[in-house]
Amino acid sequence: MAELLVLAAGKSCVLALGAALALLLAAGTAMGGSPGAPLVSAATADGLTSARQNAAVTLGGELRVDYSYRYMTSGGAGGYPGVRRTDLEVRNLNLRLKADVHPNLTAMFKIDLTHQKGRTLPGDDILEEALLVMHSIAGTGLGFFAGQGRAPYGQDIALGIIQSYHHLANRDDSSEGRIFIIDPPGVSVPVPGCPDSTLSLPPMRPGQFDRAFLAGVSYEWDGRWRIEAACFQPDFFEYKPRLEAPRRVNGSDLGFAGRVWWSPVEELVLEASALAAHSTTMGMAPARLDLPASSAARKNAYALSLGFDWRREPWRIFGEWQRSWDWNFSKGYATQAWQLGLAREFSGGWRAGGMAETLRIADALGTQTVDRYYKLAFNIRYAFNTNLFILGEYGHEWFRRTLNGALSDKRRGAFAGVRVGFTF
Repeated sequence: MAELLVLAAGKSCVLALGAALALLLAAGTAMGGSPGAPLVSAATADGLTSARQNAAVTLGGELRVDYSYRYMTSGGAGGYPGVRRTDLEVRNLNLRLKADVHPNLTAMFKIDLTHQKGRTLPGDDILEEALLVMHSIAGTGLGFFAGQGRAPYGQDIALGIIQSYHHLANRDDSSEGRIFIIDPPGVSVPVPGCPDSTLSLPPMRPGQFDRAFLAGVSYEWDGRWRIEAACFQPDFFEYKPRLEAPRRVNGSDLGFAGRVWWSPVEELVLEASALAAHSTTMGMAPARLDLPASSAARKNAYALSLGFDWRREPWRIFGEWQRSWDWNFSKGYATQAWQLGLAREFSGGWRAGGMAETLRIADALGTQTVDRYYKLAFNIRYAFNTNLFILGEYGHEWFRRTLNGALSDKRRGAFAGVRVGFTF
């Protein structure tokens, strides 16, 4: 399987494809999933048909409930002795619908029913994915996809509750699980219309782009390669909180992503992907709420990912490296992240695994800020034969910030949690 970066199709192209998708949905079809990933759970309802009886529809979904405990402490300037937090929450509740409209045409929905607390920013709606996927054009390996979904960038693998630093670009939390164990020191910006209120934004770093409006192509051959390339428009709330209210309606946001999957041997899959994001508004320093006065704004940001996933029963080993340039749409802002994970299956439905990660965020201008994160997570999972599972996890995270080479903040956090999940 494999990837490609394409600079084609503009905003009008994406809108036209979205209109075609809307017509398809009006004809009585339903959808749920993303290109290159499982579309619905293995256990799905049978016998459903669309309103016009022209498409076989399957229904699936998942429910995950977490009980977690976190302990966080800080040793830097203005530090705190220790904060303990306990949470019981529905982390993930979604429905997936898949309609086989034609032997080579599939329509899919993913509806996120998670309570607002499980979402990372206000305004995230319940429709997470709505995609039309053409698997083969004229009997070739060429395919096509369009709608709202995930841009083809990165690998994004996690074993348990704690997600990878590569999960959800520019966010610090998700409905699938926490990304940071500690509360990361983000940038405080004023809330538009509320001069006495501030909002702490998470540090910007690359990762998957969900809820993006996109159009793309894919190509598969030899059973070992897959290339995906798409242009996409990020979710409106991706950059909105970082911009002044009068400015946020100006400019354009558009991204280009490409990914290559290659399986040189049956047990190994290699991934390489690249992403270029363009935002005229984020490139205007006067419009930004999150940039120091000395920063030089940029209209373009870039990211690169390389990963692998090796599976040989009962073992699985995976890893990913990501690098970005000007990711904060400012000169000299760069990130680098490493991930390595290991899992082993045991008889009777048991699995044990762990993940180690590092993240470095450097801002070369102004105060020469460098943030470093280090994270370890271990879990054990038991799966019943009724699509029900229970997972226990422990994680630890360390953080250090330096300004002009001197230590200014130091934090650490511990996490312990239990997840009960059900897939249908």
